[in-house]
Amino acid sequence: MNKEKMIVIDIYADTTGQYSEDECQYCNCASVQIPERIVRQWYEENFGKEEKLYFCGDEFENTFETWLKEVYTCDDTDGLYDFSVSHGFTPVCGRTCDDWSWFREEE
Repeated sequence: MNKEKMIVIDIYADTTGQYSEDECQYCNCASVQIPERIVRQWYEENFGKEEKLYFCGDEFENTFETWLKEVYTCDDTDGLYDFSVSHGFTPVCGRTCDDWSWFREEE
């Protein structure tokens, strides 16, 4: 059986419904794993038509890899959790915080 490639990506914790208000107030950035095909579809629908990508005043080539590794912020992934759920995958959030991101490590 082929295992689907997963991407670890940051989203706002308060968009998941998996954290309390107190947890989100302390740390509102959750790192989750989502199938690459869903993240790519999100990117294409939201940023694929842009000529260039911009971050902190810098201009970047508009490719999925550039967006993922150099440009995106949680503002860019706002709505990705619901998009993923609507496409058949519910990300599972972790409960450990490194003072910035809640995360769940998968083997």
